[in-house]
Amino acid sequence: MDNDTDIPHRKRGMVFLGIASFMLILGETVLRHSLGKVPFVIYWMVCFIFTALAILFSFLDVAGVQRQARAQQRELLEKTIGEIVRQKEAKRGGSKPG
Repeated sequence: MDNDTDIPHRKRGMVFLGIASFMLILGETVLRHSLGKVPFVIYWMVCFIFTALAILFSFLDVAGVQRQARAQQRELLEKTIGEIVRQKEAKRGGSKPG
């Protein structure tokens, strides 16, 4: 029982994480010495924003997975209780003298 809303959260999170990772590698290698003070701060703030977005979407994904698990547990419990009631009624019906 896959939830269609989980996949876009996962994809967006992966995209933001990929961008943040790319910016981290680029900032630590190629741009390390070429950025001035203000561009340096702006660059790393943008990288931080992408990282925060990746974290946000991972939390949304976890919340969706938990919601799905609760729904499945509720469904299983209702199904099990229904089965127990059905078996109990079948036993009563079979044990009554006719």
